[in-house]
Amino acid sequence: MEDQLTSYRIDKNRERDLVDNHYEYEKRFIERYAVLESNILVIKKIKKLAADKGTNDHVILWNVFGFINILSYDLVSVGYSLLFETKKWQKVYFARQVVLLMYEALNDIPDILGKDFKNIFKDISEANNYLMELKSLQKEFGKFKTIHFENLKQIRMNIIAHRDPDIDNQLHYIETIDPYEIINIMLDFENILRSISDHLQKLMVRTIKF
Repeated sequence: MEDQLTSYRIDKNRERDLVDNHYEYEKRFIERYAVLESNILVIKKIKKLAADKGTNDHVILWNVFGFINILSYDLVSVGYSLLFETKKWQKVYFARQVVLLMYEALNDIPDILGKDFKNIFKDISEANNYLMELKSLQKEFGKFKTIHFENLKQIRMNIIAHRDPDIDNQLHYIETIDPYEIINIMLDFENILRSISDHLQKLMVRTIKF
């Protein structure tokens, strides 16, 4: 019955690799969880200090940094379940959750790195190189969005954030999702998020003593 509801082929090589190297994969996830949780706790504290001191520019900066870190934490958390799940329906379910996170992020990140963020730097000439590097990262983000947005949107609109009332349409998308393809997309997206976060962190370190 389960195989009739999902049509993707199990990637035996990937699944074998996960079994053979489970300890190493588990270790990477644990380390990533620890980094992101630590970041979020620090961000929460420093953003509050900035708000208490009335340094609004720092509030905006730390909020942006926090947004990216929380998103990354969510993506890694759901990604863990997607990667290690072996039941086919459940693996597709976690793939759908990953799709939702990525789709919403593709809409939200341009806004969070938009006008309010860039206005902080408008009178700081030495920030040009920093902004140029950020712009380059945003171009990579834009390329990713161009390639994947419509597909992610269809999944999001029909079987995850919203559900088509016609179950035939729901099952069509459920039957055609390849969770291994979503894993590859997720890994690419997480790399982009990490690059943006690492770039922001260079700036965050310079704002701690305010």
